[in-house]
Amino acid sequence: MFVNNVLITIVVVTILLKTHILCTILINEVRIMISFILDKILNEKELTRYWLSKQTGIDANTIDKIYKNTAKQIQLETLDKIIKALNCDLSDILEYK
Repeated sequence: MFVNNVLITIVVVTILLKTHILCTILINEVRIMISFILDKILNEKELTRYWLSKQTGIDANTIDKIYKNTAKQIQLETLDKIIKALNCDLSDILEYK
């Protein structure tokens, strides 16, 4: 009976580990559907990231992350400052794929 309990425990642990690994893989493969397209409007208006940083007071590194679409999050206040400085709509700097 002890051997059966050990085997059952091993099977359950194996299933849990496989489930955890599968969940981890799925979580890591989730694609973000919203992306920044700040580069398009800056190019259209012939403006630089440096100009936008100075105009808005937003740190140049933050502007750079948004421009390169590597920012993982953004504050609403930051979006508001960018939209006001560029005199544009939200859809001009964000897109949903």
